[in-house]
Amino acid sequence: MNEKELNKIAKKIKLIALDNDGVLTDGHVYINDHSRGRSLQHLGVTKSYDIRDGLGIIMARNAGITFAIITGLKSPIVEERARQLGIEEVHQALFDKSDVLKNLLVRYKLEYHEAAYMGDDIIDIPVFSEVGLSAAPANAHAEVVSEAKWVATKNGGYGAVREMIDLILSSQGKQGDFVKGG
Repeated sequence: MNEKELNKIAKKIKLIALDNDGVLTDGHVYINDHSRGRSLQHLGVTKSYDIRDGLGIIMARNAGITFAIITGLKSPIVEERARQLGIEEVHQALFDKSDVLKNLLVRYKLEYHEAAYMGDDIIDIPVFSEVGLSAAPANAHAEVVSEAKWVATKNGGYGAVREMIDLILSSQGKQGDFVKGG
C-alpha cells in the first residue's frame, strides 16, 4: 500500500483496538518465585510496557480517538495498564476477537473503515477484515505481517503502537495538538 492510500485510511480512524501481549508488550512473560502453588490466573507475573506507547495512547485519546484492548489472555496487569491510560474498553480471555470488535463498532456507531487494529499472532488475522487499518509490529508472526495493511518498523512493546498512533494523528493533522495544549 502506498503512502497516499495509507494516509487516506488513517485519516478516518476513530477507534484503535490493540492486542496486548506482543503488541503493547514485548510478548515476554516473567513468572516469579511467588507463583508456586497458584493458579494460572494468579501467577506472580511481570510484563513490560513501552512508556512512549502509553504517551501516544494518551495523545490520541486527547485527540478524540477511542481505544480498546482485546487480548487472548486474562491478567490484572492488563486492567491496571488500561486504567493508567484511561482505556475503558478492556476485553480479555478471548480468542474470537472479531465479535468484540463488531460490538464495539455498533456501540460507538462507527463503520469498519473508522477502526484500526494491531495484532501480532495468527489469532489476530480474522480481525483484520473487520477494520479499515490492520497493523502489525515488525516482529509479528510472518502470516500476520503478510496479511496486515501496514507493518511498523518497531517491535511490539518497543514503540510499534506509538508508531501507528503517530501515523494516524499525523494523517489527521493532530500530531502536534498535545504539545500545543490543544
